[in-house]
Amino acid sequence: MAEKVFLRFLPQTHQVCWLALSSLGRIPLTPEYGSLADAAKEVQNKSVVALVPGNKVYLTAVNIPTRNRMRLLQAIPYALEEQLAEDVHDLHFAVGDRLEDGRVPVAVVNKLQMQQWAMDLKQAGIQVTQMIPDILCIPQHNGDWGVVLEGDKALFRTDTHGGFVLEADTIKTVLPLVLKTYPTLPEKLEVADCGVGLNPIPGLWGQEVPTMTVKYHEESAFSYLARNYDSGKAINLLQGEFSKKEQLGKYWRPWRPAMNMLIIYLILQVTVTLGEFISLKGQTSALWLQMGKSYTDTFPGKKPVDPRNQMEQELKRLQGGLPSGESLGFIQLLGAIGNDISQSSEIKLERLNYKEGKLVLEMTVPDLQQLDKFVQLLKSKNTLQVEVMAANSKENKVEARLKVQGVMK
Repeated sequence: MAEKVFLRFLPQTHQVCWLALSSLGRIPLTPEYGSLADAAKEVQNKSVVALVPGNKVYLTAVNIPTRNRMRLLQAIPYALEEQLAEDVHDLHFAVGDRLEDGRVPVAVVNKLQMQQWAMDLKQAGIQVTQMIPDILCIPQHNGDWGVVLEGDKALFRTDTHGGFVLEADTIKTVLPLVLKTYPTLPEKLEVADCGVGLNPIPGLWGQEVPTMTVKYHEESAFSYLARNYDSGKAINLLQGEFSKKEQLGKYWRPWRPAMNMLIIYLILQVTVTLGEFISLKGQTSALWLQMGKSYTDTFPGKKPVDPRNQMEQELKRLQGGLPSGESLGFIQLLGAIGNDISQSSEIKLERLNYKEGKLVLEMTVPDLQQLDKFVQLLKSKNTLQVEVMAANSKENKVEARLKVQGVMK
C-alpha cells in the first residue's frame, strides 16, 4: 500500500501545506509549507488526499427518490436551484452515500474553482486520490456539532454532510443569523482549539449555551483534521468530469475515431484471414482425399494413411531408389531384361507383375530350348537371379512363367 500524504490548499493564496505520514502511520504535529512544486517533490509515488477550504464548498442534502445514479445526478442541480446564488450550469455537484433517512448528501463547488485546483495539481505533476472539503474531516457524533478554532476563523461541522466556516471578524454578526436557520440546535459542542487560546462562541450564541467541551491541542488544525479524516464520512469532489476515469477519457477521446478505425481494420483482417484459412483447409482436405484415391488406384490393396509419403516411397522403390544390398526396383529390372525381350521375335510377353522387388514374367516361346536360352542369357548378366516357376507345352508352344530379381552391387 502506498504511503499517504495530506495536502491542503490555503485560502486566498497560491501556497499549500502538506503532512506526510511517518513510517508508523503517525501524523506530524505541524505541516510543511510551500508551493505545489515544492509539495510535488514530497508526494511522488504516494497516495495524496487533498483538503480544500470549506468556505469554497456549499454542503447540503436533498431527498430524491430515484436510485438510478445517472438520473440522480441529473435531478440534483434543479432540486437545489432555488438555494443557489449561481447558475447551476456554472457549478459542480458531487454526492455522498445516501443517508438513513433517504436523503443524499451533496457538495456544490464553482466549476471554475474546481478547474483551477485541477489545473494547478496537473501542472505540478500531482495526482490526488480524493479531494475533500476540510470541514468534513471534523469529528462529529450523534447529532452534536464539531468545531475547530484555527487562526482567525472557526470551522463548524453540523452533521455528516453539513457545515460552514466563519471568519473571526464576521462571527459576532453572522453566527446568530446562521443559528436561526437551524430548527434545532445541538445539545453539545465539541470544540478543538488549535492554538487560538480564545473561544468566542459562548458569548455569541445568543441564548443558553449548550453543553460544551473545549480541548486545547498543541498540534495544528491541519494535523487535527488529517488525524480525524474518514473517507467513509466525507464527500469526494472528484466526480463527474473531474473523476480519474473522466480525465482518462478526455485524453483518449481525440484518439477514439482512429482507435475505432483500427479496431474495424483488425476485425476485417481477422475475418478475411479466417475465411482464407477455412477455404485453404477445405482445399487441403479435398486434395488429401484425391491423393488417397490416386494412391489406391495406382497401388490396389494398399490402405492410404499418409498418401503423399506413401506415394513417394512407392515411386522411389519402383525407380530403384532403395539402399545398396536390397532388391532392384521395377524400372531397373525392366531395363535389364527389356532389350533381351524386344530383340527376340520368338518371345512373346503376355503379362508381367512386380511385387516386393520381384518381377514375374508370363510369356510364350516356341519350345523349351528357346526358353532355356533366354534364361541363360538373363543369368549371364550377373545382376539377375532367374527362376523358372512354370513351363507347360501347349499347341506347339511353351507357356512359361519366370521370376526375376536382382541385387544391387
